[in-house]
Amino acid sequence: MTIKSDNTALLISDFQIDFCSAEGIAAKLGRDISPILEMLPRLKKFYRFIKREGIIVIFTQFIARKDISPQNMKINKNRAERFRLCLLNSRGAKFYYLQPDEDMVIQKKYYDSFAETELKQFLKKKRIDTLLITGVRTELGIDATAKRAVAEGLNVIILEDLTATNKENSVAHNQFLKVFDRYYGDVIPSEKVIEMLE
Repeated sequence: MTIKSDNTALLISDFQIDFCSAEGIAAKLGRDISPILEMLPRLKKFYRFIKREGIIVIFTQFIARKDISPQNMKINKNRAERFRLCLLNSRGAKFYYLQPDEDMVIQKKYYDSFAETELKQFLKKKRIDTLLITGVRTELGIDATAKRAVAEGLNVIILEDLTATNKENSVAHNQFLKVFDRYYGDVIPSEKVIEMLE
């Protein structure tokens, strides 16, 4: 397997306050976000490396609201409005720790970053055939996006040390990575990707 900077893009999935910060709704609802917090310095280091290499970076941003959230998603339908994750234009929907630096931002209503977004067209226009995927939450947005990317004909590499979810979902996290690596694409550590690009 080889990686070339001119046909590769990095996708950072849903790095938002409500998912990743102690001030976000997930943490306030009692979720243990410690695996996400532990990942932060590694992801920042990798992001800086990718930017130096001139590789395209795409941030995805999950958004929700009663009038825009798809009916079939039923997102947090039993919670009061103030407990909804990533409400459009709310503080919780904003990016956390890493801010897009002239990077592409894809807003999405589904976990799948390709669903009803311009992601596919953007990648095609930029002649991207390899997608590096990082971010949160492994068993939701990363799972849906990574499998869809494979179905769209892309080579997909998930950075195993740069994906995370709530500690309560660690079994699902590990199981997804194992299945993806066996049947869909590659799951490798970020240091290995750095070596391959250098």
